[in-house]
Amino acid sequence: MDKWLIKIPTNKSATPSQPSCSASNPTSSKTKKRKYDESYLQYGFTCSSHNNEEQPVCLICKEVLAAESMKPSKLQRHLNTKHATLSKKPIEYFERLLQTSNKEKNTLEKYVTLNDKYLLASYEVSYLIAKTKKPFTIGEQLLLPAAIRMSEIVHGKQYAAEISKIPLSNDTVSKRISDISNDQFQQLLMRLKDSSKFAIQLDESTDISKMAQLLLFVRYIYEGSIHEDILFCRPLEGHTRGKDIYKKVNEFFEKEGLNWKNCVGVCTDGAAAMTGQDLGFTAFVKAGNDHITFTHCMIHREALVVKKIAPELNTVFFDAVKIINFIKSRALNSRLFKNLCIDMDSDYTSLLLHAEVRWLSRGRSLKRLLTLKDEVLIFLTEQNSNLADYFHDNLWLLKLCYLADIFDKINDMNLSMQGVCVNMFMLKNKLEAFVKKILIWKNRVESGSLEMFPFTDEYIISNNISKKDTPITKIIVNHLKDMEVYMHRYFPNDIDTQQWICNPFSIEMEEINFLNLKAQEEFAELTSDTTLRLRFSQVPVHEFWIEIKSEYPLLSEMAMNKLLPFCTTYLCESAFSTLTYIKSKYRSTLINVENLLRSALTQIEPRFNYLCKNKQSHPSH
Repeated sequence: MDKWLIKIPTNKSATPSQPSCSASNPTSSKTKKRKYDESYLQYGFTCSSHNNEEQPVCLICKEVLAAESMKPSKLQRHLNTKHATLSKKPIEYFERLLQTSNKEKNTLEKYVTLNDKYLLASYEVSYLIAKTKKPFTIGEQLLLPAAIRMSEIVHGKQYAAEISKIPLSNDTVSKRISDISNDQFQQLLMRLKDSSKFAIQLDESTDISKMAQLLLFVRYIYEGSIHEDILFCRPLEGHTRGKDIYKKVNEFFEKEGLNWKNCVGVCTDGAAAMTGQDLGFTAFVKAGNDHITFTHCMIHREALVVKKIAPELNTVFFDAVKIINFIKSRALNSRLFKNLCIDMDSDYTSLLLHAEVRWLSRGRSLKRLLTLKDEVLIFLTEQNSNLADYFHDNLWLLKLCYLADIFDKINDMNLSMQGVCVNMFMLKNKLEAFVKKILIWKNRVESGSLEMFPFTDEYIISNNISKKDTPITKIIVNHLKDMEVYMHRYFPNDIDTQQWICNPFSIEMEEINFLNLKAQEEFAELTSDTTLRLRFSQVPVHEFWIEIKSEYPLLSEMAMNKLLPFCTTYLCESAFSTLTYIKSKYRSTLINVENLLRSALTQIEPRFNYLCKNKQSHPSH
């Protein structure tokens, strides 16, 4: 908006002089402005600044003349030609026009400034609603009335009236979140195009409305570090075959200008639609993209290892599930069991259902069942259920105790594999440590010690059972042997030749003979640099290789090709949990959930000033 540079003159008898709005001499600018103002007012003009250029503005018709029209003759001609009836008015008349004009300008500026504040507040609150995954209506139905009420109590009705002008209706919040999500998406695209490489993980699941949702996360390099973010969540309208998934992803890449050549890794679960040799998603990606590393989610592989248990232990597990379902699947039984637990002053009042798709549910449900085994026995006896007979069988209970113990340890490993910015070396180290623990446990059990399995050891001690007389020892040893075999089968040790990436300063030159000549020469220079040795100990391994990209480009590229790919689909799995929360039975008609997911999950901050600048502000609901 143009800034008025006029002040009301105090010397009305001043002689007009040649106006010039170029303030070339700052020392006398105020004096000159006063003379210019007096000169302009005689002809009904004031001066405004536009694009650093002074221009005359008619106080009567508001017309802005060119800078060349500063001459008194031209100003006089405009007044006499277009406002002849006012040409004889005294200067006091034009002063009153100037005062009125300034008041209108100040009012308008105040109005626009306030509206900008309302708009910014609307965006900020809408972003909070999106981050907390709440319905859009909460802004108008709860947040705004609560803010108005609090402001009225603390500051008075005047401030409360101002807060009431913030637009937070259902449709407004929806549009604000859409704007915020689009801005975050555009920022992400710019980052991806600046990153020389990226990796993806994807998974498909069905929401509450039976709509198949394809979720894709991306890992990329930005500002010297690795970042992870949601790329898109799009519905699959028809089939969910490998070619349908590939078509959806490929169309997105082509539309947004992303290139498969820059993708160094694809991580999926073990579903046939993803990993099928001929018709799976990875098969279509491999065509013409041999450089991409394809990874089967390590957590899913670990879950497959857990399922491989001996029939005698598997039978006990399903018996335990029957017991839990007998109590949990019936509302009356659940209430009666809860009352029983309360009367017995138990630590818990309910059992936990087992869900096959939940990674941690086996250990937690069995652990809770053992914790409440006395209460469960009493309840089943009162209900005259044959399931109570299991709790009188010591061997069955010992097997149940061992399952709860081993699943609890597996859950600990599972949790350690989850998280963001994990790489293959971190997970391989955890898996290798777990295999070593299995060997330790097996040797300890064979020597007659069960201290590593607290539930089993406590039950044997409390019931005076001889460890030599019970067959549980042999069962445990056989299961641990099988688990060791399956761990090696699902997690082959295929990264020994890549140890130079995670620990370059402890590798001898003979160990990297498989690298080409240029890479070996760079490695020799790198390992001889003492300052880089110190730097390697101070920063994460991926940041180290990114930092030395300009100095050792070949080694850096080779290292990032191994560090950048995802090793698990943890981000997709956790995002599906968020999707379930957002698209609940109360919001099952939501179609485009991508905007909500992005705003809820991304770490990219919205550019609120940019959004407000490109949006017309008005206090409406």
